Amino acid sequence: MTATCRHCGAAVDLNTAARTGGYCDGCQPALPGIDVEAQDRAAQQLTGEELSAQLRTPGKDVSGIAGKIERDAPLFRGTGENPSLF
Repeated sequence: MTATCRHCGAAVDLNTAARTGGYCDGCQPALPGIDVEAQDRAAQQLTGEELSAQLRTPGKDVSGIAGKIERDAPLFRGTGENPSLF
């Protein structure tokens, strides 16, 4: 007979499940008494905080690139220094 791993859903023989608390050998908690789901939630929270910190840092200056795009845009080609749309 087999059981299902509490973390990944893989089939686990009953002896392994009894020894590991319902986990397969690859999903055993790192420390006895610590739930794998709690470890996963903590890792996801840390990853989310790192991504949030990256998003909060200012990006590079794009004004030079934007100016080049405006200068080279076909919309303003041939209109002189003071482009008029009409």
